Amino acid sequence: MNDSLNTMPIKTISPDEAVPKFVELLLNIHESIGSIVMPLAMVTLSLLAVIFIVGFVPGLRFLRSVGWIGFLSCCFGLFLYAAIPIVVGIIYGAGTSLSN
Repeated sequence: MNDSLNTMPIKTISPDEAVPKFVELLLNIHESIGSIVMPLAMVTLSLLAVIFIVGFVPGLRFLRSVGWIGFLSCCFGLFLYAAIPIVVGIIYGAGTSLSN
């Protein structure tokens, strides 16, 4: 039963073949989640703004902290989403320089 697995050849690929496919995969992922990320971020930021404003009621300092930390976390996530094309460019540049 395992003999059929051992006889299957595994083809090695060069960086010239691997890098473009990997870059295409990352860009496809970026495109597919793009329609979800921005609306979700806007709803989250709006909700966190309300939480932050409610946190200014005396005695609710914890809500102010939650709103502020959530706001920073959401902005960091949006930054990472926006940085995906830059990271892909770096990977593509490194892969093409290694192949030369």
